[in-house]
Parts: sequence; structure tokens; C-alpha cells
Amino acid sequence: MESGQTTHFSWKLACRNGWLKTGYTRAAGYAFIGTAEREGTRLISVVMRTNSSSERFKQTEQLLEAGFSHYAKGSLLTSTND
Repeated sequence: MESGQTTHFSWKLACRNGWLKTGYTRAAGYAFIGTAEREGTRLISVVMRTNSSSERFKQTEQLLEAGFSHYAKGSLLTSTND
């Protein structure tokens, strides 16, 4: 990833450590594994089969923004000490 893309991606999401790995193959197209942390919550996204380098970052941004917008902490189980 070019330096400018890293800076844009991290700044736009207001996150740190905003990327992991880019790639391209004919079968998978342009791919990106991204990670972002916001307010103590870290999300990881995997985007594949995009048609361009810029599209993989756009889709990653949309996916992570959706994740942060809809994420809520909760408990699946509670402790019962009888």
C-alpha cells in the first residue's frame, strides 16, 4: 500500500493501525485485510474480488464504519454463584 493510502485510510476512520495486508490475484481480484481500533474496540475486515486498488479501500472503509456503527458490547452469559 502506498504511504498516502495508509494515512488517508487511518485518518478517515479516526483509528490507529488501520491496515494489515494488500494483495492481488486473478482469482481473488484486489484484496485487502484491514484492521481498525476505535475507543478500545478492534475490528478486522477481509475484502476480496474488487476491480481496483481504490475500490478495496472504499469497501473496507464502508465495512469497518458499519461495524463500528452497529457494534454493542453485551454479556452472553452471567455468572451464577449458588
